[in-house]
Amino acid sequence: MQTTASRAALIREIVQSHYEIDTQFPPWARRSHPIVRRHLGRYWRVMTPQVEPVLQWYLIQSAIVLLTYPIPFLFTVILPVVIVSVGLLPFAFYYYAQTLYALATDAAQSMVKEVEGATLNLLLATPFSHREVLMSKMAGAMWRQSEPLSLLLSVIAMTQMPTLVLVYLNQIPTEEYGILSQIVTIIAFGVAIARIPLEMAMTASIGTYIGVTTRGRSAAIITTLTLLLFYFVLINVPRLMPLGVLGHLLVNGLLPLVMPLVIIALMLTVTERVMRRMG
Repeated sequence: MQTTASRAALIREIVQSHYEIDTQFPPWARRSHPIVRRHLGRYWRVMTPQVEPVLQWYLIQSAIVLLTYPIPFLFTVILPVVIVSVGLLPFAFYYYAQTLYALATDAAQSMVKEVEGATLNLLLATPFSHREVLMSKMAGAMWRQSEPLSLLLSVIAMTQMPTLVLVYLNQIPTEEYGILSQIVTIIAFGVAIARIPLEMAMTASIGTYIGVTTRGRSAAIITTLTLLLFYFVLINVPRLMPLGVLGHLLVNGLLPLVMPLVIIALMLTVTERVMRRMG
């Protein structure tokens, strides 16, 4: 009897933690938020991306890279893994493109549906502000991609450091720049991980804006994908130029973090203005 009661208590604890696992997020981003849950529909029981293992992998590998400065022998341990790392890159890029496509499609279609179905005005009549409505719609689209996000973060964290070591220690030789080479590599590794959720949020914001301002789901999807393609071309062009240490830090360390944030803020602002005119 006691065993049955213990099992029931354990099940209740698991279920409760499953629903409360996103309480660390702002209210507008939680699955329990009415707009987020409405967007997710019956798929609202999605799990939160696992960040802790990714952080652990980042710290461990960063420590190893730092140790290559006083112990160059560690390069012989890292470099053979480059083959595996480079081999996984095409699959990671393909999966990332597939995830962004699904996210852009969902965000744009959802807003087109709200406009064409005349339900957007009903959302704007709720006690939530226009900004909160927009951010909750973006959060709903991102929650649908939470599992791909977890997988992408894990793949990048576990496989891409050897490739970055090979690239940056060749472009910024340790013999010339000392430990600064390792520091730039670690920064680039952190940016490679952080840019994934940032670019996904940026994709959701672009899709939301295009969905409000463009009539027709197909037109909204094509426009959103075109803007995303333009963004990736634009952000990668500076890498083709010869860069020094400062240039690498700006292009590979700062630009991929700042650009998505600027675009998200811009998309939220202009979409909010459009919605106010519509309301």
